[in-house]
Amino acid sequence: MALKNITGWNIRQIRIEKGMTIGELYSALPLSSPLSSEDIAQIELGARKVYDHELLAISQALKVPIASLFLTPHKKVKKTRI
Repeated sequence: MALKNITGWNIRQIRIEKGMTIGELYSALPLSSPLSSEDIAQIELGARKVYDHELLAISQALKVPIASLFLTPHKKVKKTRI
C-alpha cells in the first residue's frame, strides 16, 4: 500500500473551497509561523514534509479544526449493474 501525504491534499482542497490563494493563506498565518508561500505550495504538492506546529498554524489560518487536515479523501465507488 502506497502512503500519501493527505494533509497537503486536504490543505489545498480546503483552501480552494474557501476561495483562497496560496498568498492569502500565507497572509492569514499567525505572525509566529515560519512558513513561506513557497513552503505552502510545496506542502500542498507533497514535496515537503509538514510539522505539527505548521499544521496547527495552517488550520488556524484556514479557520478549520486541525483534524480536518487528516481526513481521508473519499474514493469514488464504481457502480455496477445487477
